[in-house]
Amino acid sequence: MKVIILVFYLLVLHISNVITAETIMDDPYDEITTGRAVCTLHLRMYLTDEKDTNQKPDHVCEMDSEFEDGIEGITYTLHGLNDRFYDDVEFGETQISIPLAKRERRGRASHSGGTLTVLPDATGKSAVSILEGRNNRSRRGPLKGSISVLVLYSQPKDFQNTVTPAQVADKFFGVDGDSITLQSQFQQYSKNELNFIPACSLPGDSCFGNTIIVNGVLEVPIPYNVEGVGSGFVVNWNNRFADGILYQNGGLYRSDFDHFVHVIPSEANWGNAISWAYLSGNVAAFQNEYALRLGPQIHEFGHNLGFDHSGYASNEYGDYSCMMGNPSLSGDPSFGDDEPKISFNGAKSWQSTWYEDDSQTVNVLDGECFAGLLIGVGDWYEDKYTSGEHYVVIQIPHPSVDFDYYVMFNRKEGANSDVSFFEDKVHITKGKHKKKSWYQDSLTKDQSYTIANYGGSTNEFIVKVCDIEFNNDTNQPDTAFVLIYMSDSVCNVECPTPSPTQSPTTSPTKSHSPTSSPSFTPSPTQAPTSSPTTSPSPTQSPTTSPTKSHSPTSLPSYSPSQSPSSSPSKSFSPTSSPSYSPTQSPTSSPTNSPTNSLAPSSSPSSSPTQSPTSSPTSSPTNPSIVCLKFLQFILLCRDTVSIDNS
Repeated sequence: MKVIILVFYLLVLHISNVITAETIMDDPYDEITTGRAVCTLHLRMYLTDEKDTNQKPDHVCEMDSEFEDGIEGITYTLHGLNDRFYDDVEFGETQISIPLAKRERRGRASHSGGTLTVLPDATGKSAVSILEGRNNRSRRGPLKGSISVLVLYSQPKDFQNTVTPAQVADKFFGVDGDSITLQSQFQQYSKNELNFIPACSLPGDSCFGNTIIVNGVLEVPIPYNVEGVGSGFVVNWNNRFADGILYQNGGLYRSDFDHFVHVIPSEANWGNAISWAYLSGNVAAFQNEYALRLGPQIHEFGHNLGFDHSGYASNEYGDYSCMMGNPSLSGDPSFGDDEPKISFNGAKSWQSTWYEDDSQTVNVLDGECFAGLLIGVGDWYEDKYTSGEHYVVIQIPHPSVDFDYYVMFNRKEGANSDVSFFEDKVHITKGKHKKKSWYQDSLTKDQSYTIANYGGSTNEFIVKVCDIEFNNDTNQPDTAFVLIYMSDSVCNVECPTPSPTQSPTTSPTKSHSPTSSPSFTPSPTQAPTSSPTTSPSPTQSPTTSPTKSHSPTSLPSYSPSQSPSSSPSKSFSPTSSPSYSPTQSPTSSPTNSPTNSLAPSSSPSSSPTQSPTSSPTSSPTNPSIVCLKFLQFILLCRDTVSIDNS
């Protein structure tokens, strides 16, 4: 018996511990009720991390406060309506009245939310009606203006967030010096037309200086455990307890603020998601560590602005050139503190209205064409363009109600400086306002994208990129020259003729033209040098061409230079008398013709010439053997005299 009692006691204790660990609350209860309900429709969109598969969205209804004892923001997952019903609603704005609904509050605490199921009436139909003209504040995120953001920082009983309120405030708003934030990115996307600011931070705010909201963050103690509890329930608890704190400290209400961020421990049940947000709403929720990552911040706030996912092929997150895809799935770059700095694709950029003054609609089926320059969002933000000459997005309407086409230059710079998905190319995207968009193609210079039988016609729709120019001038934008037209168009659009280089080079290019001065001294020099150079010993026979010396030697060379020197050399002047005396006795008698002997005759054969000849011959002569022998003799005599004198 004691053993049985002990086992029973341990079982009760175990059950008690399990309940305590999971869901013990101050007012626990489960309740299922039926009756009328009025609520505002939302679509909860999930973002998964790089390790998990996509998680499908949920239809959510935010209960009117009259059904929640005056508390706003309590949501229920909605069931019982077919998908066609949602085609005609504006999420974040449309209110519905449900005559008969089953409300299951499974949070085991009042005002925790749960599920709401539409029940058929007596005729078997679900008589749900859309309420018009009801005085209901829109939950849709605005695209322009200064938006006050209140961060609700959860502090449950069992687990705490691993990031601090100060870190969250700095990452969202840059209050402590972070330069790449949610706020800074949207300022660059919109050229400061959309500015997310921390709640109670402006002097004109009624709560300015309120000490319970620090840099836009309100710490919210929750007296419940959150481990394993759905993140949607935790958001409802945040709303419930934040209302009490705000009212007790300054008589504030959550309705005094525009936008809400929930930072919740990762131990709550997130499914495969790291964060989620309402499409066209004003609520976003983050697992605590992902609240500090730029990618999830931009993605979820994009949903709040009405942007659906951006896909490629069959993956609705696959357009990694857009923050409404999931760039972390590409692996380059992943979600980090300051990355990825990526903008939005053409469909989302058109929907944003930020670029409406510098974009254009081209109705090609009505005969319109486009031939012009596209620029990236970075140059647009820095005002490096001429309005009316440069464009950001081109919209091409299609007869279908489901999509149009958009053309945009995916330039890798500025707010788009981390893009790695077909960067620096012209992108064609298909999409529609508040619907998913799909990447179609990307083009570089001389490439075209065509669609046959466009819009039911028999002609081709054509997008052609003539050129992409990256401008080195810091005051000029990088551009893509694009043509958009139908094949039967009478617009006669064509690529421009390439222009010449902007200006000639500052100095002559390399050529074979003569330089301003010789690169080396030509041979021979124009005038003799001031003194003779050392002459080499004469060769036994004349050289085939003049020697390299450019000045006269002390004695004539065997052959003259190729061209006459500017003046006669000094060594050719006649001496006053013969150099040497003749031999002691002449031969007995002169021969009738010169002998081969090189001995001088008894007297000079004739008087020397008074002066040298007027100029040497124009080219070397072929000296005779006699001349050569005579020269050898003269040299021999000179050497002999030199020896005697020494």
